[in-house]
Amino acid sequence: CSDNMAPNCFVFALLVSVLVEECVPCSQPVSWAHQTVEQRAAMAHRVVYATDVRHLNIAQNFMGTSYSVQFDVLCVLKGAPFQSNPVTVADMGLIPHLCTAHVVKEGRTYFMFLMGSEEEVVTVHEVNYEIGVFEDHDGYREIFDREFGFYSRCLGMSATTVQVNTTTESAQVTTTVHPTPARTATQHDNGIRASHHNSTPHTG
Repeated sequence: CSDNMAPNCFVFALLVSVLVEECVPCSQPVSWAHQTVEQRAAMAHRVVYATDVRHLNIAQNFMGTSYSVQFDVLCVLKGAPFQSNPVTVADMGLIPHLCTAHVVKEGRTYFMFLMGSEEEVVTVHEVNYEIGVFEDHDGYREIFDREFGFYSRCLGMSATTVQVNTTTESAQVTTTVHPTPARTATQHDNGIRASHHNSTPHTG
């Protein structure tokens, strides 16, 4: 560009860079290989257990909906605790340049890998270009208990207690007996009268 056109060229180049960033999907390294949740958790900056409180800054893009989320952090399993709570996590939902979708629902609780701080921007940590948000169910609870002591640190109970409670509940379910309804007082009285009548000897 000539000197007179330099400002316009700069603006054009900036627009092109923004468009390229929005349209170019995540590309994993040639030597990329899948890692387990345990392996990725060991490299995550922070591991937290948190509930989705509400969604903010909702926007549409060509892939879908993106947003920020306020999370009520219930427990920090790895890394420094946050200075304030709830914590706002950016780049949630469907983001074109990210490798994974961080889709969450209000009111639900998740295990998450996070990076950043309140002074900067907190985002999901895509360790190894893989998902960093996990739904709260027994399979992931067991993984994070083995790695970080989830049950004792977040729920105040041991894994053994959880196992005993689960076994007891299962036993109660399998041995439940449904008794026959109790007879009413009227039915009981009628039964007594019929028995008395049948036992009275006939004379003459």
